[in-house]
Amino acid sequence: MPSSPTKSQQVVERLNPLIGTWRMEIARPGEPAGVFHGKVAYELMPGGHFLVQRWEVDDAASPDGVALIGFDPDRDAFVQHCYDSHGATLVYEMSVGDGNLQIWRITAGFSERFTGVFRDRGNVIRGGWEKSDDGVTWEPEFDLICTKVR
Repeated sequence: MPSSPTKSQQVVERLNPLIGTWRMEIARPGEPAGVFHGKVAYELMPGGHFLVQRWEVDDAASPDGVALIGFDPDRDAFVQHCYDSHGATLVYEMSVGDGNLQIWRITAGFSERFTGVFRDRGNVIRGGWEKSDDGVTWEPEFDLICTKVR
């Protein structure tokens, strides 16, 4: 007889809308090269407590990477530990719910945040990343459209 899901597994179920493979379209403001493309995939880690994210971008200036996402009860938020091909290790917080996806990191000297909306029955995420040097004044970093392909 299968065991009941743990509290951790139940919370991670809120990430189910992300599971799958997505095609990315990335547009930077004022970028003469236009739109960049990539892909991102989310899968449930065995055990059901974490989500694994992997992404690739066809722009040499943008890193490929991997992240592990889980719920941190002390922060009352999902936490995303990212490792990328440029050697960066970054930690973001995120929330998923009510048709929205938010990702953010507020740190001294450089902060980022993403606000996205699920559309087309959850098969499209449309949003944008912003950046800030002081955590107060924000400017667009890039627009992002993710379309689920499977």
